[in-house]
Amino acid sequence: RIGMQPHLAPVRWSQTPNSPSEKYFDGSIGPTQVLRSNFIARGIDNDREAYDLENNYRVSASIIHGNLKAFPGDEWKGVAAYNVGQYGARIGRVPANNYVGTILAWRTAYAAALKPYE
Repeated sequence: RIGMQPHLAPVRWSQTPNSPSEKYFDGSIGPTQVLRSNFIARGIDNDREAYDLENNYRVSASIIHGNLKAFPGDEWKGVAAYNVGQYGARIGRVPANNYVGTILAWRTAYAAALKPYE
């Protein structure tokens, strides 16, 4: 089952809860592209639970929250860390394709869209 990303360490992963685990490379999965190791750290070790939207977004939000706490007052690095990791952000790695600018622009657009409902 070791699949697509051989540059990443293998992790034990299952297709469904309580099914036998196999080795998979620690790739990003789901709509928010979370690494399997991040799911495992939060008690999820299978595709069914990782692809569940509630779990996927909850884990993603947890990662972002941790990143923003790791870089207080520096939203750019907090967002960049979601893409390049906290170490990468700390040493100045820059995500490709204006990733951080896009995410921060979306936040502004979402806030404006929700303003009438406050």
